[in-house]
Parts: sequence; structure tokens; C-alpha cells
Amino acid sequence: TTAAANLVWGHSALVRRPPDQRWETRTDTWHRHLRPGEPGRGSTLLDGGDGGRDLDHAHDELVRLHLGAYGPATRRDVAWWMGVRLRDVDRALDRLGDAVVRLTGPGAATYLDLAEPPRGGSDPGTVLLPEYDGLLLGYEGPGRGRFLDPRHLPRIWRRENGMFSPGLLHDGRVVGTWRMVNGGHGHGSRVEVIPFEPVAGLDERAVSSSAAAVALALALELDDLRVLAPEWARRALVSR
Repeated sequence: TTAAANLVWGHSALVRRPPDQRWETRTDTWHRHLRPGEPGRGSTLLDGGDGGRDLDHAHDELVRLHLGAYGPATRRDVAWWMGVRLRDVDRALDRLGDAVVRLTGPGAATYLDLAEPPRGGSDPGTVLLPEYDGLLLGYEGPGRGRFLDPRHLPRIWRRENGMFSPGLLHDGRVVGTWRMVNGGHGHGSRVEVIPFEPVAGLDERAVSSSAAAVALALALELDDLRVLAPEWARRALVSR
């Protein structure tokens, strides 16, 4: 059906690229899972375009890549991110051997991590995350509760079209969203932060550094920064 086709084509888990590499003008795209490349086109997502690496090697390296960025993670997290079956992940884990360790996590679930994971960075503080940020998209659906209250997931992820809104990271959790508002008529732009619920320590001063970085990256003049009341609180005020 048309609705089902739209859901498939808009699914954020699929890898998409324009067929002629003209990213700025294309709206039609190839939708490809992690499989060998099409005849005559190579398999650039798997082997860098040289054709010298086989699919097993690509799976092994992608398991390493995922665990290096998102580990500890479950088998299902890895399979979801790669777009492959669980048995493909299990085969890659067998080949990787002692390079991957198994840990017991919440609910006695088994988690995977690299035996020698990359060194972690410092706490980033309060950060305005982009759309489709990897903090949520690195995990299968149930795993997204690691950084986000599951009650708030519909505020970030629209299931009907697969769209992910920009999030707000504060104290290690995604606690809200944000938007850039154009002032118009010669005025600069404004960043508006919308928390899901009241958050201790979340104010304009906490967000200012990240907001300035966003404005710099987008080459915008930032005139104002506002941390709004949660949407439900603002609706209650209007109803009064």
C-alpha cells in the first residue's frame, strides 16, 4: 500500500544515497541494506570501493565500529544498526574471538564490548544534539531508554515517518528538544529549548555555550536564547 511504502522509504534505519552522487539536487535515492554491491557499481559502503574485502570482513569491522562507539551493547543493537540478521552478528563475533568480551547488564542481559575499548571522553555537559543523533540511533528501540525516559521517546521520534527531532543532552540524559527560530526583518536567530519536564540546573547559562557553537556552525547571528517551560505547562497556562 502507499502508506506502507512511505514508511519503508522513510525509515531512518536504512542507508540512503543519491544514485548520481549529486546530494544537493536529488530526492530519489537508493535504499540498501548491508549486502554485496550491485553489479557494476561496486560496494563502496562495505569495502571502500576497491572490491578487495569480502562481506565477512565488512561485518567484522562494522561490529568493531559499533561497539567502539556504542558499547556495551546487545547483539540486537548491533544487528539493528548494521541492518543484518542476528546470525550474521553471531558469526562476526565468533571470528572476532577474544577481541570482544561479554558482560552482564541490567535484567541479567548479555552485553558486548571491545576487550580494549577506546578511551572515553569527558562529560560534554549540556549539549544541543542534532537531528538523528547517534546517542539514540545506535541502539534498537528498547535500548534507547539508556539515555531517554521511554515516555518521552514519541517527542523525539515520530513513528509515522521515521523522523528524529534534535535533542537536548543534560546531565547524561536526553531531557528535551530545541529549535532555531528565524527572527526575520533583519533580526538574528533565536534558540528555543523545550524540556520535557522541569529539569534542575537547566537554564540559559547552561545552554549558552552549545547554542553559540550551533550558531557558529550554521553561520547564523544568534540574538536570543530561551529555555521555555515544558509544553504541557505552557498549555495549562493558556487554558487558564
